[in-house]
Amino acid sequence: MKTTYPPAKMDTAITIVTVSVFLLLGFFLVLAVSMHEKPMWGAVALVAVVIAVSWQMRPARYEVSDESVRIVRGWPFKSIMIPKIQIKDVRPVSRSWKTIRTCGVGGLFGSGGWFWNKELGHFLVAITNGHKLVLIANGGKFVISPENPDRFIQDLKSSLGLS
Repeated sequence: MKTTYPPAKMDTAITIVTVSVFLLLGFFLVLAVSMHEKPMWGAVALVAVVIAVSWQMRPARYEVSDESVRIVRGWPFKSIMIPKIQIKDVRPVSRSWKTIRTCGVGGLFGSGGWFWNKELGHFLVAITNGHKLVLIANGGKFVISPENPDRFIQDLKSSLGLS
């Protein structure tokens, strides 16, 4: 059996960054059309590629099956698989402003990659909302943002036999 959980709607900060990047694309497009200069079309293409890649990298959904939790992303990015047999803890976490991005992206359609903070150490992020965070720990640590974190945690804990 597989249960699918949608990612949370983008929070205000992520929405502002996303809208700003689309405005930047529009600005470059207007300049390219009005100036008739080829270098401006390169800027349009670059911003369009960044938007397309960021859209595909964002978490599209979270799936819980009998064997694993999957963070599903768009093509060509592979889903991130977390074997359920290895999961030791599932709980809500709060956003920490003292978090360092060690290798990742943040803002356009969501945040993803490797981060570090004093509380969690190193962890992988695949979120669309910084206010609905769930930690999944299995030796490694994963932070996700399902639309309904409480339901996700309850369902996953129940399927794992955790209380």
